[in-house]
Amino acid sequence: MNRTTTRYNGDRTAMGISRAVVDSINDSPFMQTMGAKIMGDEQSTDIEHVHPFGMTAFPMGKTTDEQAKGGMMKGAAEVLIMGLMGNRSHPMAMPAADRRFRLNGLQAGETGFHDAFKQYLHMGKDSMMAESPKRVVHRVAAEKQQGSQGSGSGQQKKNNGADVTAEKDVKVSVTMDKDGSYAVDAKGAGTITCKTLVLSAGGCTITMKDGKIILDGDVYVGGSDGAKKIATEDTRDSLGGKLQEPFARKAKAK
Repeated sequence: MNRTTTRYNGDRTAMGISRAVVDSINDSPFMQTMGAKIMGDEQSTDIEHVHPFGMTAFPMGKTTDEQAKGGMMKGAAEVLIMGLMGNRSHPMAMPAADRRFRLNGLQAGETGFHDAFKQYLHMGKDSMMAESPKRVVHRVAAEKQQGSQGSGSGQQKKNNGADVTAEKDVKVSVTMDKDGSYAVDAKGAGTITCKTLVLSAGGCTITMKDGKIILDGDVYVGGSDGAKKIATEDTRDSLGGKLQEPFARKAKAK
């Protein structure tokens, strides 16, 4: 029988969980490790940092003077360090938190994801908002197959594309700059709203601005085969000019 004193058990319990401040991260191993300052001046290294399945993060250490000058709040990521069975020789860290960047003001039932660079995903009560001041990329990549026996390295397999399916009547909106938007409803009707819209293809350009539609290039009516040409190459374009008379009269009559 292993006999211990009450004092000994109390000390081990007290040493089992501690608050700590992150000061370094090593993201190379399969299990991320960190260095942290525990209970004042106690320093610990190679602490395994546990993440929930399907999620990972690189917590930031103490705010540097340069970051503080740029407006970042002073502080560092914080964690709870656990010494299993009260043994601090092999500590593990719970997922880190950082009060400098956390999304706050959420309502009951809402969820958010964020980083340290003003990018976030907020799944709210009435909508889902994703915001980034940087480039946003969605990619459907080729699937890498494991090489079969004698086939050497893995091979790339083409993907089958990507589908977006709406299971009820929805409206998709994209806001461009401060005065523009693009919207598509469930019936496939599209609406583009902006100050100036330019469509270019095959050497032809259509410009819509200031209540005018400007056509650069030849214009045909009645389909591509046997169509009637109503504007020719010598017609002046959107740089400023006059349409040839027949087309100008038709446009004015309408």
